Amino acid sequence: MGGFFNRFDASKTSVTATVVTADDLEIDSGTLSIDATNNRVGIGLTNPAATLSVAHADDTEDAVTITGDSLTTGSLLKLISNSASSGNRTLLSVHNDHASAVGVQMVHLKNSAVGADGDPILLVESAVAETEAIIEVRNSHTATDKPPTLKLNRASWADADDMGIGNIVFQGVNDHGSSPNKIAYASIVATATDTTEDNEDESGKITFNVFAGGTAGTAASTNLFSIGGEEVAGGAQCEVVVNDAGINCDFRVEGDTNTHMLFVDGENDLVIIDRQDATTSTHDASFIVDGPTAAIAMKEMAAAPSTDIATFGQIWVKDTGDGELYFTTDAGDDIQLTSGTAVAGGGGADANDLDHILHQQVFS
Repeated sequence: MGGFFNRFDASKTSVTATVVTADDLEIDSGTLSIDATNNRVGIGLTNPAATLSVAHADDTEDAVTITGDSLTTGSLLKLISNSASSGNRTLLSVHNDHASAVGVQMVHLKNSAVGADGDPILLVESAVAETEAIIEVRNSHTATDKPPTLKLNRASWADADDMGIGNIVFQGVNDHGSSPNKIAYASIVATATDTTEDNEDESGKITFNVFAGGTAGTAASTNLFSIGGEEVAGGAQCEVVVNDAGINCDFRVEGDTNTHMLFVDGENDLVIIDRQDATTSTHDASFIVDGPTAAIAMKEMAAAPSTDIATFGQIWVKDTGDGELYFTTDAGDDIQLTSGTAVAGGGGADANDLDHILHQQVFS
């Protein structure tokens, strides 16, 4: 029986019943071969090295094609490992093994239909209490100037100002009673704010959104931080903006020991340096310097800035050797705020400063 199958011509012979052979089997000089000793099947080769080995010699055709024109709920390809081994192993490996094959796309997933919510093109799911990364992008080469790169590429040639070029969405469940009970708590949105074709005026913008509403009680996806975004034709300036949504949101910078070294109070619309406690925000001023060293140091200059703007005055220190404090009105008049001799021990000027300044302004 085995000798018959070693000699038969598959193009001229049809098999209509179940045939069992205990020997090796080869059809059409290696088109299909069975290694009975090792229980292996080869396609395109006579010495299969795995349970199923495929050798592809044609450089213009696909090596393996699976077609499911009537597929509904099944899978075209399903790989299952039910091994209890805890050793490190790879269930699916795709390896481009030639260094010169620089034009290879390792995996290409293409969807010609718009997916519904919850139907991504690629789903990577962990069904356990995972503590490690679910997806890792790794570069194992020794070059220190080639970091791993994740690229979001909007490849269509149809372009327009403010077009979206990439989003990263952070989604989780909420306690909403009806379905779906999930929400995008945060997102990073990238846009091309200017797509001018001369390759000189293009610009981009990254916006960080979080689901927030301040103390208003109604939350929504809110732009609390953005970078970039000029648009030359429209006159929009490139800028870095905190709280672009204009909600009750504070901005805080910590120091070594102070948690509010720089604090922008969103509710009261004021700026505080070195805030000591919450009561500081009750002050009516728009700018507050708090703390044990509540002082402002100003560099000396020869004269006040030459630009005088209506409704704005200027406080500055004149470079006279003694660092005298001046106030310049919006009309450009310089008023000296300090005079007299310094008190011994650095305690300040003479107590008669105010009288001296008034006489100086009246009689000079």
